[in-house]
Amino acid sequence: MFNNPFKNFDKPVQGTVIKSTEETGWDRVVTMFTPNEFGELSPQLNTVLQVGCMSIFSGALYGGVLHSKSAYLEFFKYNQATVFKDHIEAKKRLQDKVTLGFGKGAFRWAWRLSLFTTSYVGISSAVAVYRDKTGIMEHFVAGICTGLMYKFNMGPRGWLVGGALGMVLGGVAGGSTLAILKLTGMTIDDVRERNSVFGKKRVEKFNEGVKDYMQRENLDIVNEYNKRMEVEKVKNIEKLDDK
Repeated sequence: MFNNPFKNFDKPVQGTVIKSTEETGWDRVVTMFTPNEFGELSPQLNTVLQVGCMSIFSGALYGGVLHSKSAYLEFFKYNQATVFKDHIEAKKRLQDKVTLGFGKGAFRWAWRLSLFTTSYVGISSAVAVYRDKTGIMEHFVAGICTGLMYKFNMGPRGWLVGGALGMVLGGVAGGSTLAILKLTGMTIDDVRERNSVFGKKRVEKFNEGVKDYMQRENLDIVNEYNKRMEVEKVKNIEKLDDK
């Protein structure tokens, strides 16, 4: 077992608002989807958005490569007897075919994978927030609901198959997640808290980099702004002197 380096995160610090004991599960779910007073998203919703973006990128990359390869092979299979003007036209036709295949595959796999993973993570997070504890139950519920949605157009038989398969996959995913958390001595709240901290630090580093770049390059727009500010200061001083 590893020592949990974030074990003190759950201790209230000065200024921390303690939640009311009368808070219901639906209140916590609403809070999960509501930005705070600073416009920041909750750690759970932030995780859902990150998973959605990553699944879109992964699905687009996988589907694009898969379908572009198929389009490449099909072009040579069905155009062996095709007569082209020259090799330039043949390469152009091949490039168009591969590019079109990449686009179709990227779109097909991106929205499917994103819908599946985002729904799964969103439902599991919402159930965990409603129960106010983390376990394997939310993974079973998320797997069943996601499987039903994925096979919704196939009728009752497809719903049963999709729900059963989703429950099995959810159990495997939930069991693996809990096992990893148990070995590391962390909780899912610790992981989300650290992701939130890293996200804030990343934004701060980005803003500092932009500021340094603006100062280092000494852009014309900055110089013009500074000149105008100096002129305004002089005018204000002259007005005060006149008074």
